[in-house]
Amino acid sequence: MRLPLFALAACLLFAPAAEAATSPQTCSGVRIDTDASCEHRLQLGCSAACDPGDMLFACAAELAASCQGACDLDFDLSCKGGCDARCESRCEIEDVKCDAECADECAENCLDTCGDADDPVQCRASCEATCDVECADACSGVPIDADCQTHCEECCLGSCSAQVNFDCQLDCQADAWAQCELRLLDDCDASCGLDGAVYCDGQYVAGGDETLDCVNELQEAGLQVETDFEVVTGGFCRSGGDGGRASLFTLFLLGLGFRRRGSSK
Repeated sequence: MRLPLFALAACLLFAPAAEAATSPQTCSGVRIDTDASCEHRLQLGCSAACDPGDMLFACAAELAASCQGACDLDFDLSCKGGCDARCESRCEIEDVKCDAECADECAENCLDTCGDADDPVQCRASCEATCDVECADACSGVPIDADCQTHCEECCLGSCSAQVNFDCQLDCQADAWAQCELRLLDDCDASCGLDGAVYCDGQYVAGGDETLDCVNELQEAGLQVETDFEVVTGGFCRSGGDGGRASLFTLFLLGLGFRRRGSSK
């Protein structure tokens, strides 16, 4: 029996990337820890993983971005004053960068904010995603070589904005959460027979046309992405991320398949 091209893709294992600093956001804004374990899953290894509980961070990232325009409250200046003092005190001992400092400063509040929530896990995902979109917005114009005070100034704008808008964000995200889960489940199922889907620490990160771009982004950020697959149609692939290499013939067919798919768009 002929092995389909998408099954041949399962033979490829992505090589580890060189070590590099990584952002808490990548792959369409999904929060990914710097030490996360990420997999590119294909075929059965992918289909078996498509589950509503695994859409948590992907939905939070997507909904936080879509709700941002509807949640734009002004924060209390006392928040920024306290944040500025904490951040600037750190300037004396280390090199502070706006995006990382803002994400850490803001996310620390999510534990307290979500402690009494009906669904603390979903609440924290929504809270951290809100931190991420507000921090990304505040820090986007800060040059990497700007002085520490400038990094702190914009960092605290982002963190305080996220905190004051969180209740609005939580309500907005909750209204669309069920629909987001269902749509991402459909996307996940549809992706498994083609380019597969990316999971980090068991959570869905990307699927469909975004899959391979996401793998590249994670590798560029210094994360190793292993391939997890199960092929039931026969052929010369073995199951699972063991570092094996595809044959030259496999690589040729895989490249041909990607060119054909790209030319049909």
